[in-house]
Amino acid sequence: MIRTTFARYTDSWPEKLVRMSGHDGPVHDIKFSNDGRLVASASSGQHCVWDVMTGRCLSRYTDHLSNVSMVQWSQDGRLLASSCADGVIQLWDPSTAFCHATLRGHSREINALQFSGTGQLIVSASNDKTVRVWNASTRLRQATLVGHSSAVRAVVFSMDACAIASASDDGTVRIWDTATGICRATLIGHEDIVTSVTFSRHGKLVASTSRDLTTRVWNLEDALPYRVLQGHSALVTTAAFSPDGQILATAAQDSTIRLWDIHQGTYTLIFAECAPAPWCIKSLSFSQDGRYLETDHGLIRIPSNEAALQTAAQHTLSATSGWVVHRQEPVLGLPAGFEPLCSTTHGDTICLGHRSGSWTLLRFDDDGKLTRLWVFVGTSRGLLQP
Repeated sequence: MIRTTFARYTDSWPEKLVRMSGHDGPVHDIKFSNDGRLVASASSGQHCVWDVMTGRCLSRYTDHLSNVSMVQWSQDGRLLASSCADGVIQLWDPSTAFCHATLRGHSREINALQFSGTGQLIVSASNDKTVRVWNASTRLRQATLVGHSSAVRAVVFSMDACAIASASDDGTVRIWDTATGICRATLIGHEDIVTSVTFSRHGKLVASTSRDLTTRVWNLEDALPYRVLQGHSALVTTAAFSPDGQILATAAQDSTIRLWDIHQGTYTLIFAECAPAPWCIKSLSFSQDGRYLETDHGLIRIPSNEAALQTAAQHTLSATSGWVVHRQEPVLGLPAGFEPLCSTTHGDTICLGHRSGSWTLLRFDDDGKLTRLWVFVGTSRGLLQP
């Protein structure tokens, strides 16, 4: 595949540059809807929703009172939740920017936000040491979960939304009953802050990651560690169970992802060079068929032959080390100032959010040819279609 640079593309089609309003501050978060038709981006005091096929801004809200730090889609794409540095959550119609509800209660910044699978409930975790459960239908707070003694970094629903797991700087994981708000168990064992938590699909196991360099897998029947997984050389950022629950993937600030046999407690594969310094993988999940890892730095193919214990990450689509990489080939060089602060992928499309307030969309066809390159820069949009 031929390597080229961003400048070469922008110089080739200057007549196709189109002026259009974009973000005026750093893009803090960017996410595809589940069907890949829409992209939501969050910036200083505003969020936007964009149509992936046309590049048109469907909705824009610019009157947030503080920086929009996070956006989150409901599973069906009918609602978009945004959270701000002041602890306020808002629920939006993504097409019209109509605000269905403003959810107030947190007194400090929100670190995690998730819809339940049905979209009926929302759970949020904050630096104010609390977890709050909201009803998306009634727009009311259903419960305030109090028990952690420090900031709550992560929170997640079980698959059936009957339980909630939260992870805190106090070094503990708590399991809550969603309906009653009662704490079912406090999982104690980590020696430093807990950075993430996730349920297995059957809901019997929970995995937590920590700055103590370990990942712990907990059996919820007795609230004891089932496995302690050690091997990363830096803070472990996130973890994900495979669809069959047999493998756990963990990512860390050492730029690696490890695949672990949960029942043996040993790693089966290490992906090296997953993210360039100073970035690291913060979001991780398996594709439904278990063949790929979906990360905030792009898709990584899991090799069918695991004879080698360590391999370079085979990105199918990512932005890394100043290049957009497609099918393991660096295809487009990114200029200074276009290093991504955040990114999101869906199939063969990737969106990058930049510190300058710009964001970029790239799409490839089945043959690996770049078919669309859109650059939204401040108050202008460069629409380039080779």
